[in-house]
Amino acid sequence: MKKLINFQILSLIVVFTFGFRGNDDDPKNNISAELMKGYVQFLADDSMEGRLPGTNGDKLTQEFISGYFEDFGLIPMGDNGTYVQEFKMSYRQSKGDDSPKIEVTTGNVLGMLEGTDPELKDEVIVIGAHHDHVGHGEYGALDRSKIGEIHNGADDNASGTSGVIELARVFSGANEKTKRSILFMTFGGEEAGLLGSSYFVKSDKFRELNIVAMLNMDMIGMLRDEKLTINGTGTSPIWEDLLNEINKNYNLTLSFSKPGIGPSDHSSFYLSDVPVLHIFTGLHSYYHRPSDTPEKLNYDGMVQVTSFVYDIAKHIANANEKPEFTKTEDKEQKMGNIKVTVGIIPDYAENESGLQISGVKKGSPAELGGLKGGDIITKFAGKTVKDIYDFTNILIDLNPEDKVECEVIRNGEKEVLTIIVKGR
Repeated sequence: MKKLINFQILSLIVVFTFGFRGNDDDPKNNISAELMKGYVQFLADDSMEGRLPGTNGDKLTQEFISGYFEDFGLIPMGDNGTYVQEFKMSYRQSKGDDSPKIEVTTGNVLGMLEGTDPELKDEVIVIGAHHDHVGHGEYGALDRSKIGEIHNGADDNASGTSGVIELARVFSGANEKTKRSILFMTFGGEEAGLLGSSYFVKSDKFRELNIVAMLNMDMIGMLRDEKLTINGTGTSPIWEDLLNEINKNYNLTLSFSKPGIGPSDHSSFYLSDVPVLHIFTGLHSYYHRPSDTPEKLNYDGMVQVTSFVYDIAKHIANANEKPEFTKTEDKEQKMGNIKVTVGIIPDYAENESGLQISGVKKGSPAELGGLKGGDIITKFAGKTVKDIYDFTNILIDLNPEDKVECEVIRNGEKEVLTIIVKGR
């Protein structure tokens, strides 16, 4: 099987090398839905068994990405002249807190495109995405009845990984290179707690580089109604004006969220005082389930999103000044175990009225209680909800079978629902 998969890697490299160089008059126009679909189909194939860290599928994922980076002529930035920065991690299986820890070795994949300006090339922009997923649901599975089945992780995050590969191809193939350097990077261990990005920002490699911005693509494969969420817009005063200016060429509906801390790898960079953006097309009912498979993705939408990120990166890479870093107001979460589930699918974009949801999980307390996609939760269990942090803090204090009131805004009108929360 490994020899077959490595042959597939070689075949894909040959295909794009000789067939997809495109027209360099506008490199962004060379971003290819066909290629991105091919990357996703490989990464989210059953043979990769969910890209769980430490497995053969994880190793093949690293080889796959490294092979492209080598073909693009990127400078290896991993260990010992390779593209891979190895690290050790451990996790507990979904069987419970008393299950034994499993220790494995995994890695980040790093390749550098050096800038052309004698001074600015020492400033580095990271374009990143995590390449791991949750295997057979060893951890992170949201449907416990499906633990043991392959969780392919097409949107989460073969989509973002494909965006990194494609941007590396387009930037490296352009005749006119950027003034600043670009570090193309994919992370391992994100699903176990942002472990790969956390390891990187604590490593000597991070200290050696002058990283001035980080663009994170996590779940970019489900663009719906032209709506794109961008988190971290408060981490630099330039972000929102820049994004709105770029969007004049796209006419997307942009939803901004200012905090630099969120459930993906940009958080590690923000906590190291780097301006960040997280580009995200939203949660869906396939998230962390075996049903997150390649045929469900919007590949034309992925081209739009990846092109948008290209424009952001190109602007930063050629601007006279680097983005200024600013701290955001990041809420603290309570420490404690959440014993209950509600089954909402949060939107994650900022909404002044409360926590907007994009949907509910089938058969969940949310669905049974009457919550619907588009609802804005303003109160839960008698407490005000402004965002996902308020909501999860409330859940910590609840027990299975608690009956709570849920106040929502639906179509501009206030409604009060009754939700009976269930045990996790």
